[in-house]
Amino acid sequence: MAKSTSKYPFILTLFIAFFVAGTVLAQDGHDHNGHDHAGHSGSDHGHTHSHAAPCDGYEHKTGVRDFNQAEYNETVLNHISDANEIHVVGNFSIPLPCILYAKDKGVDAFLSSKFHHGHDSYKGYVSFHGNVKRPMPGTGFPQDESVAVSFNMDGSKVCANGKTYELTEAGALTGNPGKWYDFSISKAVVAMLLASFLLLFIFSRMASRYKRAPGESPKGMQAVFEPLIVFLTDNVIKPIVGPKYIKYSPFLLTIFFFIVALNLMGLIPGFGFNATGNLAITLALALVTLVVYLFSGNKHYWGHMLWMPGLPVLMKPIMAVIEFFSNFLIKPGTLTLRLFANITGGHIVILSLVGLIFIFGNNGQSIGGGALGAVVSTIFVLFMNVLELLVAFLQAFIFMTLASVYIGQAVEEPHHEH
Repeated sequence: MAKSTSKYPFILTLFIAFFVAGTVLAQDGHDHNGHDHAGHSGSDHGHTHSHAAPCDGYEHKTGVRDFNQAEYNETVLNHISDANEIHVVGNFSIPLPCILYAKDKGVDAFLSSKFHHGHDSYKGYVSFHGNVKRPMPGTGFPQDESVAVSFNMDGSKVCANGKTYELTEAGALTGNPGKWYDFSISKAVVAMLLASFLLLFIFSRMASRYKRAPGESPKGMQAVFEPLIVFLTDNVIKPIVGPKYIKYSPFLLTIFFFIVALNLMGLIPGFGFNATGNLAITLALALVTLVVYLFSGNKHYWGHMLWMPGLPVLMKPIMAVIEFFSNFLIKPGTLTLRLFANITGGHIVILSLVGLIFIFGNNGQSIGGGALGAVVSTIFVLFMNVLELLVAFLQAFIFMTLASVYIGQAVEEPHHEH
């Protein structure tokens, strides 16, 4: 293994994690996952509510509803979406910090458990399916007390104390009618930070052993990771990037292991860390790659993009526009959508197969049908999980390979005929 890659400079992992986290936090009205729970009442939480009659057509999100296909579809989509809490099983969930800023009231920081799964308001904010929203300022919505709330079907309005209020979305980069911003730590951000610290821990220990015992045969984690790193470096990065492969190997290997870690965390039952199934995260990874190959581009690369040699003058502006869109939009777009679509599609298939239990069991009315559905569902879900395990590595490999191709095109030197 090349000396410069044997030290595992994977500190870039943390940089990528925080960059991606910042992008996720900056997206306007990021979609969160919500979980409806039964048996909630205001007296359960030690504070007073005003339990006015809910508005017509508004849902208080309490009680157990009969299962139906539409609701199960919503449950599947909610499970793979981002959230302000980590739902584990049943009514047990791990709350996450909500960090909100409004120009008229300053910073509010609290745990998402204050919303009591969306039943109550807190500090003048509400949570609809885990997505924090704010009633329009100046409309009289209670700011200093927690009140029971209910929502219309699309979550654009909230009902409290018998009155309805328009809801506004947050935005960390753009303005909004409510002039407030959401910097909350979501489930996807937690997954990225966990993946970053895990990789830093693993590769730091490996690098320390290389320094303590140079030349010794690999043991433990070294025996697992070193053959994989050598394979990726010698058979993918070096042939594609070319003579400058050592310079870009740390970045490309970091991308690979970071995506693998996130993909594998998404397969953990009960937690639902579907980070690479979040479009904002895959977009941020693609943008990092875009910055790397654009800033690495030499004169030959930019010359072919902006004024391609060997073409008639009239054709050069047309090709410049095509090359510009290819490098700035199509390449990062393919990186974004391929990873997002494959990971999201796999999770949807697995969760849909679980629904066979309810379909075969006729929503609990047929015990035999439910048992048959459980057997069929288990077999297919196990098969899909094995397939998803392969996809977790395959998609990371494809992302790294395409990034290598784009970097290789940017740093390739012109070929001169003798």
